[in-house]
Amino acid sequence: MGMKPRQPAAEMVTIEGQQFDKQELVGEVEELFEKLLEERLEEGDDFETYEKTLLEIAHQVVRGKLEKKLQAIADSFEDRLWIDHENPAFPLEQEGTKFLYRRHALGTVTYHSLVGPLRVCRDTYRQCSKFRGRCVPLDFEAGLIERMTPAMARSLAIGYAFMPPRQYEEFVVASGLRPPSRSTLDRAARDLGGYAATVLDDIEPLVRANEIIDPDARSIALGLDRTAVPMRNGESPFDTDWDDRQLRRIRPKPRELRRIRGPVQWRMDYVGTFALLDESGKELVTRKYRLPAHGDARAIVERMLADVRQALAQRPLPIAVVQDGAPELWKLLTTALRDEPVVGGWTEVLDWYHLDERLSLCLDLCESARTRNSQRKRWHDKLLSTSDGMCAVLRSLRRKARTLDDAEAKKLGVHIRYFARNRHRTHYASYKKRCLPIGSGITEGACKSVIGARAKRSGQRWSQRGLTAALHLRSIHQSDRFDPFWSFFSQYYRARTIVPTRGTCA
Repeated sequence: MGMKPRQPAAEMVTIEGQQFDKQELVGEVEELFEKLLEERLEEGDDFETYEKTLLEIAHQVVRGKLEKKLQAIADSFEDRLWIDHENPAFPLEQEGTKFLYRRHALGTVTYHSLVGPLRVCRDTYRQCSKFRGRCVPLDFEAGLIERMTPAMARSLAIGYAFMPPRQYEEFVVASGLRPPSRSTLDRAARDLGGYAATVLDDIEPLVRANEIIDPDARSIALGLDRTAVPMRNGESPFDTDWDDRQLRRIRPKPRELRRIRGPVQWRMDYVGTFALLDESGKELVTRKYRLPAHGDARAIVERMLADVRQALAQRPLPIAVVQDGAPELWKLLTTALRDEPVVGGWTEVLDWYHLDERLSLCLDLCESARTRNSQRKRWHDKLLSTSDGMCAVLRSLRRKARTLDDAEAKKLGVHIRYFARNRHRTHYASYKKRCLPIGSGITEGACKSVIGARAKRSGQRWSQRGLTAALHLRSIHQSDRFDPFWSFFSQYYRARTIVPTRGTCA
């Protein structure tokens, strides 16, 4: 006779000190949902209506629970509190992190969640010192971010990194959720992104210190480039001082429409990449960095070298610098590598596709349509199959220059000097044998994925504040660092509240 199947042990949960069977609680909730559905649904409603109604009920329940929880936290504070700001972001002008506050004023405010607005009656507190700073203990205790719940803030940060607030609102609403108004989304996203930009220098080293390089990594590829960004007419790059963390709260007054109308101002932002490649030259991970046009380019190079130091501390790897022929960018990166003690050497590679574009221009000057393709193939074979193929290409170009008239010979001479100046960066046959990349596709792709896809859509033109907020969040996400970054960043909105045992306010 077979044995009866063993019944699983009941899973118990504790609510307000009492033990309950989890399955029984779930069953009771399902019964309540069934009653609410019966009240709202009409006979003959289809599945789409059923799903929509069920989501509305669930969101109402969740919103009510969130509102009650925030209200309970707000009601739990005493008249006087010590608030310990353990993160270095607050306050800047005072020594220490722990300050005494007293209850100041009562008010009802709206916080924003993914399931709708949360109305909470909470107190503001005033500092018991000469500084007289104000704060809201509820925000610190619950980890609320720019008057949003943590889930709402995280969703908005990722959304703003990928799309304008209008599209984000449409996407969230289509998902059955209830975001705040578009103006609130735009304001909160700029404040959140601006603060992320100001504390990035503090958080990024913490994120990097916890990273372990892929065991399949065989080489490091570095690249630096610039790409154009459309700015509003008359936009000054220094409208916002991103070094002062308090200025994230000071929103500039809107400029008159007539002052921002006019031609787009194009500025050249810096984009840098650090990539780990496997033995076949395929990228395993890429860190992407962006710096505004008015920034010091040495700052973006230093962030790239910090990744190099982190990687070399774990395993020695060959380094390849792959860029186009811009001499100022080569000087920036090679000077920094030369001054880096842990870097023993590196390989410089002129991007193959930029070189090929130059060769095409040379063919336009010195070859007919009939012989163009065959000459191009001979040059490619020399460059990719011999150790110093550029010597043969230069000899061929100089011979052809002697057969041209003065004007065309002068144009060809510009390209010949470019090839001669970068000859030591064109040993492509050697690079391929060592599995090093010969194209700067990683950096060129970062220009498009970090800046082009977000900031250069049809009709877009940016303020410096909005651009910095969006692209800082986007570069973090594109570098596969958003989750660890957010785990540190969200703590900047938290603080410990301590009930004082004795003493009075000054």
